[in-house]
Amino acid sequence: MMKSTAHSKEKHNITSLFFYLTFITIAILFCFHLLYNNNNAYVVEYANIVRDHINPNNTTTFIQPRKDSQKACELSEGRWISDRRGSLYTNYSCRTIPFMRNCFLHGRKDTDFLHWRWKPDQCDLPRFSPDNFLTSLTGKTMAFIGDSLSRNQMESLLCLLSTKETPIQTEKDQDDRFVTWEFPKHNFTLMALWSQFLVTATERLVNG
Repeated sequence: MMKSTAHSKEKHNITSLFFYLTFITIAILFCFHLLYNNNNAYVVEYANIVRDHINPNNTTTFIQPRKDSQKACELSEGRWISDRRGSLYTNYSCRTIPFMRNCFLHGRKDTDFLHWRWKPDQCDLPRFSPDNFLTSLTGKTMAFIGDSLSRNQMESLLCLLSTKETPIQTEKDQDDRFVTWEFPKHNFTLMALWSQFLVTATERLVNG
């Protein structure tokens, strides 16, 4: 009976490991496809990319796949620089920030940490555009899987996107570990899935 139970647990652990690794691999490939489209990225300006969603009188900056004649830009190599424009949202303007994690409502006074942006060494990143993001991911689902760090990233993206469309929370479990938000106008779904570890491991007893 004990052998049967141990075998069942081992089989369950292998199945769970396979599921997590498969999901993580798909998520990584999806992100690389969005950012680079299988190529390195560089910054270019052009207008009227999506006429139905972007004002034709505006010139919009995008990250585009580089051509062979263009120099590659390594986005992960750079530094934080001061940006007095600040964030697109505040703790007061974003209504989706959980009360317990809204530091300004709990007395935080300094705001200097909001006025920074990432500057790659080899190029300039365009300012984040909620319009372009939602347009690019129309009809798709994005999930943040991990612990509190992943959850914070999801909530920040949610605030950025809510400046253009009000999201609707469609799912939330009792422990607030699994949350789903919908953007109906773009048919876009944003999810947070709590996972403290990438894999779950158990110690196997031999002859024990």
